[in-house]
Amino acid sequence: MTCGRNQGPLGGKQHSRPQLFIAPSPSHYTGMEELLRLGVLGDEDFARLLRCIVDTKTPACDVCEVVRSAVEARERTSSPAATNPLLSRLYWDILNQWLVPPLLEIILTYSTEPSRASSTSPGIDISQKTSGGKNECLALGRITSEGDGKTQECCSELPQESAAQIKYEETNLVTKLCDLAAVISKAVCGVPAASCHVPEFDDSLRHGNLEVQEMFEPLRRIFKAIAAAFRVELQDALSEEKRHRVKLLSLAFSTLLWDGCCVEVNGFQCAARQVVETVLSTVEVWHDPDVTASLFTLVIVPFVEASTGDGSEVLQKVWGLLYSLYGVGEDGVVVERSSVGLVVLCFLSDLMSDGEIFKWINMDEKFWAIVQYSLTHSDPFSRKRGRHVLRKCVDQYSSWKCSSQYLPQLEGQRELIMQLWNDFFLLLETLEEKQIHVVKPVLEKLDALISSCKKEVMHPSWAVVVLRRLLDQEGRTIRVWGAGKVLGLRLPHQMLEQGILTFITYHLLPALADYSLYSREPDQQRGESSRIGSQIPPFLSSVVGVLDDVHRHKFMALLLEKLFDGQPWGGIPLFYLVRSLALLPPVPAWTFLQTKKAAVNLEACLSTQEIGTALS
Repeated sequence: MTCGRNQGPLGGKQHSRPQLFIAPSPSHYTGMEELLRLGVLGDEDFARLLRCIVDTKTPACDVCEVVRSAVEARERTSSPAATNPLLSRLYWDILNQWLVPPLLEIILTYSTEPSRASSTSPGIDISQKTSGGKNECLALGRITSEGDGKTQECCSELPQESAAQIKYEETNLVTKLCDLAAVISKAVCGVPAASCHVPEFDDSLRHGNLEVQEMFEPLRRIFKAIAAAFRVELQDALSEEKRHRVKLLSLAFSTLLWDGCCVEVNGFQCAARQVVETVLSTVEVWHDPDVTASLFTLVIVPFVEASTGDGSEVLQKVWGLLYSLYGVGEDGVVVERSSVGLVVLCFLSDLMSDGEIFKWINMDEKFWAIVQYSLTHSDPFSRKRGRHVLRKCVDQYSSWKCSSQYLPQLEGQRELIMQLWNDFFLLLETLEEKQIHVVKPVLEKLDALISSCKKEVMHPSWAVVVLRRLLDQEGRTIRVWGAGKVLGLRLPHQMLEQGILTFITYHLLPALADYSLYSREPDQQRGESSRIGSQIPPFLSSVVGVLDDVHRHKFMALLLEKLFDGQPWGGIPLFYLVRSLALLPPVPAWTFLQTKKAAVNLEACLSTQEIGTALS
């Protein structure tokens, strides 16, 4: 076989002078690769040797490494390829005829349903073995059975270890191909290797240079194929196979972006934006936080960081997406519509690189309601995400010297506020522990936090977050301590109206249904009343006593509605709660229909209690 005169995969006569160049055996490739990597060859020898390698080798991981090393070495030791017609033509042929076809083959395999996929596409060598060994060609995605021509999923017929190895090698190959495509495109365009954001090159890219547009056309086609594949893969539930495909497509996207140069090309920018918009438009359908995190890491974040024009627009779309994943009622109760919401919240906070985003969230109560909801989430990992987001907000507000009712910046009290935040985070992190001896020493810091809320230094909702975590603790001792702490509070009406009343009805009341709170303590005598039960009447009296008529009416109506909404109550908790309500002064809280509904629910509740007859 003669590489010097015959036509290879790159097409056309490859040299003007007839030269016999015998394709080397695999054992000779090592020396050829070393010559290419050193960058010591002349232009013609370099081009002939590199062309011979790509003519005789399929795109495999090791070959991509050789070609990349050769291109980078040539750019370092010689004049740029953009000013050398011979190298420009060679790189252009490698990109269009050697790199893009296998990339498109893999990507387009995932842009159609299996039943419509081509059953005759050639297999691609994804073996990571060196050129000197025997390559084991593995057909990616699908194989064609002889005889009936039906398409079959190759992974389904292989052992689990072999299928996993194929996925790994496929992902590795796509990454190598995309990386090499980015390097060659950069070399052909003459963009400096150190940085893509050089003004003269940015202007050339941004203002529609036709030659540059043509050079980036292959990458634009790949991005359009990725967008089409995402539209198919993300439209329904994600299986294990689809997870792999989404990961592969995401890696291809992020690798092609390299350091942002190509995003400045108009046509390429539109194609990249299609991928981003496809991902964002389908987030609400997913219910997989891991896949969402992968897509944001490999698609959204690289695009925002690389783009100089669309970054702010994408952030606003992410902001709107976050709001669509949660519902917040007038009473501040948050409803989570999708499990991916906290992932989106985390990435939004990580993209807060300047003060612009604070203009959106500074006085936005819905954002803070979502953050506080995440801090008290039932899932430990979700709570960790919430703490991460809040830390980012506190750090950014501190550096930008912004202020809001949720993140105050009082003149001359910066050190005090930062100490309060440190105590707040310490309380939350400690309450993740289960050992009593670890938690108890830190609980004393709660007094300083509540005191700061009374003085309007901190917003009361932050104290509510800690109190909710106390009541949700796994250990009974901490729950009893937390319930006693709450019932011992005597708060002014300003604090009660800033979230404490909602906390009482939606969180404290259900927590008081716990039988274990009313158990006799070791130092109590037989027959003594429960300490928690005895604290409920004075606590409710203090709350009702400081409220004005409007808030008192609203609070009692909601409290009674929650108490008699049909939920099951144990006899002891119900006794103490009903007794406490009976000791309160009369409040006209219910309409006739509400009273009738409550009576039915109360009768059903009492029918299951041993004390029902006595209470009636």
